Amino acid sequence: MRVKSLSPEEGRKLSFQFFGVALPLTRDELKSQFRSACKRLHTDTSGSDTKDKFIAMKAFYDQLCDQNPSWAFSDGGKKEILTTSGDRLSDLGLGMPPNKNGRDCTDCNHKGYQEREVGGVERCSWCMMGWAYSQPCRRCKGTGKFSNKAGKVVGECFNCKGSGIHQCNSVTRCAVCKGQGYKIVPTGVEYVVCASCQGVGEIEIYNPVIPKGRL
Repeated sequence: MRVKSLSPEEGRKLSFQFFGVALPLTRDELKSQFRSACKRLHTDTSGSDTKDKFIAMKAFYDQLCDQNPSWAFSDGGKKEILTTSGDRLSDLGLGMPPNKNGRDCTDCNHKGYQEREVGGVERCSWCMMGWAYSQPCRRCKGTGKFSNKAGKVVGECFNCKGSGIHQCNSVTRCAVCKGQGYKIVPTGVEYVVCASCQGVGEIEIYNPVIPKGRL
């Protein structure tokens, strides 16, 4: 059964009703509001029968994440990023059920995922197989400019006479790639589910003395 798409007016009205804030929001802000609403509306912590309102709030949150409308998110509703295992970031870091005690996972800062830089291999342009006659000038680091302690360019590097290159008398190990012949360059960022909290964003605390509800 196809769910009817939310209109901007309906979405903003329901957001204010359930979360107390108006759209648009960032994805992290929406998740934070959702977690707070879960603790506030769950029957174990609200002290009253809020089951129907809790279910409606959860359905509204899921519908927003599924439909990903441009008017609901500050990033314009761009395609949501997935983790390396195919999980949506909006499904992670939602916290534990309100009837369980937990603390924020410090490894992922309660996001439920971690960012990992992806690197690629690139051939070093300064050498051949890790060895070269010329190296970038160590004093100006290949810029050919001389800078003072404040970082302001004050003239031409007197060591390399503005060329940025230091010519060696004999073939030497490349100082740029440390003789490897290649260097690792960043190509992007990937997202992985936090192994410490398994994507929940919180770690359960087993203590019968502590009353129900997140610390």
